[in-house]
Amino acid sequence: MRALLLEWQYPDGSWFADGQLPGLKWDGEKEANDATTMWSLLAASAGDPADEAVVRSRQRAQEYLKTAGPGKTVQTLALRLIVAHRFGEPAQAEALRAELLSRQNADGGWAWWKDNKTSDAFATGQALYALGRVGRDGSDPAVNKAWHFLVQSQSKDGGWEVPQDAVNTRTRKLNVYPFWGTAWAAIGLLETLPSAGGTIEKATER
Repeated sequence: MRALLLEWQYPDGSWFADGQLPGLKWDGEKEANDATTMWSLLAASAGDPADEAVVRSRQRAQEYLKTAGPGKTVQTLALRLIVAHRFGEPAQAEALRAELLSRQNADGGWAWWKDNKTSDAFATGQALYALGRVGRDGSDPAVNKAWHFLVQSQSKDGGWEVPQDAVNTRTRKLNVYPFWGTAWAAIGLLETLPSAGGTIEKATER
């Protein structure tokens, strides 16, 4: 898989969004490609490989990302936070973490689009995942509030509803986002689980 990622990287260091990704709400094509580049950079760097080809790929990706804009989606912000933390930029990571927390809605969740005050499980799961990757857990009030939002908004069947128009620009009604949202909610919860002996249920009772 790593070899495929290296093969698919463009000469300028980027990876392009494909499949259903370009249909999401982005601040233009560049943000979609920036986000895809950050996901690919993190994937290709998993396990800290010392292989020269991977090191060169990472350097090219990081050089490309110097041209990345701030973006307007929670996914881009979360990825920028993870990348800054992962590759040793603590001051930038702290500033990005503060920005991510500033976008948390009053109900404890996040929305995909900046300034949207309607929270959903998809965006909330991604925000939680990023906070977990930088060492935050249920002792963080923001994480605890997000847990509350997810616990209270979960459907009886175990999933989470995410309206298509919260995330996607397409007029065709093919709403896969309850599945994406449920997956991300689970990932975000898992990434921020309390220490051994604790449970999310106990934590959210406080």
